[in-house]
Amino acid sequence: MMKKTLFIFIIISLSVFIYAQNYFDEFLENKLFDNRLSEQGYYKTVEIDELNGVVFFKTYFNEYIISVDSVLMLNTYLERKNKKYVSELFKENAIRAIESNSQESGLIGDIDLPITFGKMSSLFGEGGKLIVNGSERVEYTGSKTFDLSVLDTTTSSTSLIPEFILYQHLIVNVTGTVGDRIKVNLNHDSESEKESDNKVKVAYQGIDDDILQTIEAGDVDVSLPGIKLIGGTPQHKGLFGIKGSGQVGGVNFTAIASKQTGESEQKQFVGNTKLDSMKLYDTEYAKNRFFYLGLSSTDSIIQLNVFKDDGIGTNNDEQGAVEGRIVYLPGAYDSSMFEGMFTLLKSGDNNDYYYNKSGQFIEFLSTLASNEVIGVSYIVKRSDNSIDTVGSVEYTEGDTLVMKAIKQKDDYPSSLTWQYMMKNIYTFSSRNIIPESFVMTVKKVNYASGDDYEIENEKTYLKILGLDNNDDGKVDLNYVNFDRGYIFFPQLLPFASESLNEPDSIIYTSQETGTYIGRLYYLNISFRGSQSMYSLGVFNVLEGSEVVKINGRTLTKDTDYTIDYEYGIVNFMTDEANLPSAEITIDYQYSPFLSLASKNLLGLHLDYSFSDKITSNSNWLYNTLSYKLEDYPRLGEEPQEALVGEFDITYTDKYYGITDLANILPFYYSDSPSALSVSTKAAVSYPNPNSTGKAFIDNMESVLSSNDISIDRKSWVCGSLPTAFNATDLSDDYFWYNDRETLGNINELLPNLDKNDDVSILNISMKLNTASAENTFVSFTQSISRTGVDMSDMMFLEVWVKGDDGVLTVEIGKNITEDMVRKDKNNNVVSPDNILQTEDANNDGILDVNEDSGLDGVTGGDSESVAGDDGNDDYRYESANPDDYSQINGTENNNALDTEDLDRDGSLNTNLDLFRFTVNLENTNNLVYENLNTGWKLYRIPITSSNVEIVGSP
Repeated sequence: MMKKTLFIFIIISLSVFIYAQNYFDEFLENKLFDNRLSEQGYYKTVEIDELNGVVFFKTYFNEYIISVDSVLMLNTYLERKNKKYVSELFKENAIRAIESNSQESGLIGDIDLPITFGKMSSLFGEGGKLIVNGSERVEYTGSKTFDLSVLDTTTSSTSLIPEFILYQHLIVNVTGTVGDRIKVNLNHDSESEKESDNKVKVAYQGIDDDILQTIEAGDVDVSLPGIKLIGGTPQHKGLFGIKGSGQVGGVNFTAIASKQTGESEQKQFVGNTKLDSMKLYDTEYAKNRFFYLGLSSTDSIIQLNVFKDDGIGTNNDEQGAVEGRIVYLPGAYDSSMFEGMFTLLKSGDNNDYYYNKSGQFIEFLSTLASNEVIGVSYIVKRSDNSIDTVGSVEYTEGDTLVMKAIKQKDDYPSSLTWQYMMKNIYTFSSRNIIPESFVMTVKKVNYASGDDYEIENEKTYLKILGLDNNDDGKVDLNYVNFDRGYIFFPQLLPFASESLNEPDSIIYTSQETGTYIGRLYYLNISFRGSQSMYSLGVFNVLEGSEVVKINGRTLTKDTDYTIDYEYGIVNFMTDEANLPSAEITIDYQYSPFLSLASKNLLGLHLDYSFSDKITSNSNWLYNTLSYKLEDYPRLGEEPQEALVGEFDITYTDKYYGITDLANILPFYYSDSPSALSVSTKAAVSYPNPNSTGKAFIDNMESVLSSNDISIDRKSWVCGSLPTAFNATDLSDDYFWYNDRETLGNINELLPNLDKNDDVSILNISMKLNTASAENTFVSFTQSISRTGVDMSDMMFLEVWVKGDDGVLTVEIGKNITEDMVRKDKNNNVVSPDNILQTEDANNDGILDVNEDSGLDGVTGGDSESVAGDDGNDDYRYESANPDDYSQINGTENNNALDTEDLDRDGSLNTNLDLFRFTVNLENTNNLVYENLNTGWKLYRIPITSSNVEIVGSP
């Protein structure tokens, strides 16, 4: 494969350092030689023969010549020496210029502003100055890589024009004055990841007799002094607004009016643990993680091997996978359930799985994917001391493994292996739980009143389900694995127990559980789990906004703790934080990535001295919180406001009388006056949790989620044979391709703003079958996901179609036959044949040389009549003839790896587990919209419609 690459690279920078390469001969520059060998008598010389115009470079030992190392013509020598001199001179001057420029006051020097304010000069002063510092780096790069073997397509064609990329990095710092009282500061870095790092600030500084002493505008840090009773963080960071201070008579004031861009939060921890709580419904048992081996309680495992087929056919060599089959009944080969390539897993906490000997079950350290297959082989000792071997415990290269089936591909309730997945284990959100902190209750949901039940027939559900055998109202600790973080019920299907008045058995026989299926009971759990670091759970903590306390004592940054503001991680340096009884409180503010809320803060601080003995101060804060959808506030997003204030008055005086009384005491004397301080404080709060007085529980505007299926031509391949057709009914000639259509032509009800947007559509062109025109069909297939997509909440299938004749059938499921239906150029059926057709000869997932032969596996042009070649599978699309799509779907020489193995599991899937939707284009069933001008129709088919057929277990 031949590739050509064209690179263009240009750099422009304000700070330029130029180095001219020195071509002077290496013998004149060899300092290492001079330093090491001259002491031993070796030395080099440059000898000029002016008569003959030659220069000799020689090496001597003492007075004896050892070698003539080089000979140059005199003019060449002088030219090189001159270049060296010029280069050194230029380099020296360039460095001197850069050093001189770095000592300047700004990037472009100081700029004096001839500003006059006339009558306002007494307020602002006269004149102004700007100082600009910074740098600008510009890189302009361009490259073009093209593959000579890639053919033109409908969406791309080869072009030699490079793809240019412009990179700029601008750093600017501007400081200045307007008059002699207004100062401006601007910091900007175009590569800053946080917008809050780009600061703008304007400040006014008054003189002593002015009422206004200071005014700050921009990114303001607000600190109101003396807050004692109204709580909260006294420092508010991340504010954009105005802050001012001044004095009126004897009253000093500080006021702020700001929009708050930082969110305030508080985190609490106890000791080296974090208090956690969770609610788990009965449907939320740990799926695809814990598996029984199906042994008797008196059996004991001597040796255990666990194997997995991950469903990926291209990594078998890398993982050392071997061929094997899983069987439901060991020793009965006719019970074979699956054949594939299996990898031996490793046991241990840091590997693949952990075997619980007492419970005789396997715990996988990560949840298995639905398409993964698990088999085991083992040696077991029975209760009568007999030894049994199940499956291939010992095997050699080339053997076909035989394993007992534990999990098959896409397990479902009617599967033979469904029983092995444990359904009585519920996992927690953390491990290493402190047993004394663990509290759990089981409740039954009361959808009618909302008052959930904990007791039934005068017994708690803990007692009924066998978790409380001590009758102390607590879970017996032997049912909880605190180290690994899970609880297991003594019954295999706990919530199907007949001890319950209303068992929730459906959660074990159906995969379609949700709000209305299952979820009849739930576990309320709280615990403390240990952790090695304290994460605030947010990014971009505002610098300096945190207040960290342990047992009420405020800690000092960099002495007691360090904090990573970018990632929100606090590390303590004091041993006090490691005590189990340590109560840690962290108040902080952070800049959210996306906030739908608008927050405003108003603040006022007043202080006044009635005399030198009586002082008073007052603080008031007014907060508002509103959401963008304030006209329709939803429950939990109501607009809020709060006003809090405090007032205190303090009397202080000095009294010698108290000192005299104290001097009466023996062995004590003081001549300093005693101090008396009396303070009175009061605080008020006026919260309003909903300023509109109303909230919508449900505004009936449900949010729809959708799974879009790609209509890109390359996403679709030839499909399998539909159930109701014969392979001979396949169209004699068909192809599919992408085109563009404006949205307004499809849906004229769209807003005008969207009507002109283009959208890709899939066109299908087909010829009627000459033998049976009325039964002509075409079939296409697309693999949506290798590992599966959860569509349990799917309610409708929507499809836009332009056409008036025929029937459209859409099948969606976890298993659809991969055996494609194909004809050759003579209309002979060549597939389905129950054989995996693929170009991937070595099964490495890569298109190698000579593999692009088409699905027939035979290389040959359609016109060459090569034996075994379909004769209609060549790829051809030319930009010179853009409307000819007849061979755009050919699989031979299309530079793509074509295969029937769509899920890449190395085998041909012929199972059917799917939903089948049928749309008759000639009637109006399920038709919800039709554009009469263009013929586009929208069909919306409910999954419960009579037009939907369920095949297998989708």
